[in-house]
Amino acid sequence: MVAVVAALVMLATGLPGSTHTVRAGGVNAALCTSTPDRIGVPQALGFDTCFDGARLYVKSTLDVVAAITATGDAKVYARVPDGSSLLAASSAATFPDLTTLLPGSTVVFDIGSGEAGISLATDDTADLRYTIQKIVLAVLPAGTLHDGSIALGALIDQLIASGPHYRDCLARNGMLGDIGCNAAAAYDVANALTVFASALGLGGFADLPGIVDKLVGVQALDTTALSATYRNVADLDAWNASRKALTLSAAGSPATDPPPSTAAVPTSTPGGSTTTTVGGATTTQGSSTLGTIPPKKPTQPLAVGSPFTDTCVIAYPTAPQIGVDSIQMTTTCTGQPPTYLFVDILYGDPNLAVSPTHPTIHVSGAVVDIVTSRYGYTTLVVQADTITVD
Repeated sequence: MVAVVAALVMLATGLPGSTHTVRAGGVNAALCTSTPDRIGVPQALGFDTCFDGARLYVKSTLDVVAAITATGDAKVYARVPDGSSLLAASSAATFPDLTTLLPGSTVVFDIGSGEAGISLATDDTADLRYTIQKIVLAVLPAGTLHDGSIALGALIDQLIASGPHYRDCLARNGMLGDIGCNAAAAYDVANALTVFASALGLGGFADLPGIVDKLVGVQALDTTALSATYRNVADLDAWNASRKALTLSAAGSPATDPPPSTAAVPTSTPGGSTTTTVGGATTTQGSSTLGTIPPKKPTQPLAVGSPFTDTCVIAYPTAPQIGVDSIQMTTTCTGQPPTYLFVDILYGDPNLAVSPTHPTIHVSGAVVDIVTSRYGYTTLVVQADTITVD
């Protein structure tokens, strides 16, 4: 039981990379140029939101993994990770479902003219994956993951699949039997970690027994116990007290939650700053990089050979790949059908002046391929003839 106790202590004190910012949530004008049309000022939300008249932005404010359900005239458009950390960069592959709201991330929805809404619920399965991912990434040497997201996903799948067998073993045996269960589980976890390290080209882990103990301890918990154990208590309290749902009225109808007269009225300019006025006091803050998401426009029919003309944004923290005579960029585009997670842009100029501060490009070319990853999400591949950078 040493492994279980060690993991429970570690989980109770917070996992590496966890952040705990507890607040009620509500309108966050740094996410978009907000409009009060169709939506009032949400009260006691467990997440931040902003509506610009065409898109709804939902940003996590708590260390809680949630699943979002869209209702009515709402359709998921994109998910934006929180910064460029290794954890954020790996989440696109290990959590391919765009409606999984990870701590710090933002999910963007296209909103039509009819009544629309979103609701959130905790996701115990995603919690387990996220917990294992944080434990593994915390012990990786900097810069070693690169394109190892498939290997990471396979490791997580293997550990999750073996967890029920370990818990069944613990339930069937007494104290002495637990020693055998722990030894078998530790062997399986160490084996899985060795395969993972080999896939990344690593010789191994500096503290293999330590990480094995942590992961075996996580496997000992069912999803309900895991959720209750590893989360920050204040975050859980804030989540339990929040509304976790939001409704937008149909176009031309009054807002569903009229704002009180003392509420903040935020305004923002993409790429600029945000100003909020409450009771005569004014606060200004820099706007987030979400301001670079291109405005909504109708989707275009796409197939291999179709012409492609669109405005796209590089999906940082992915980075452009530079070749001898070309550049390849992973992007999201305004006319991109929701069935495609990304649009990969190929262009014959390795010196194209894109950067995190200039991620928006205007592309003209043709679709040359449609590819599907082993995780099941689909990407368009576009060969660009011309590109201009904003």
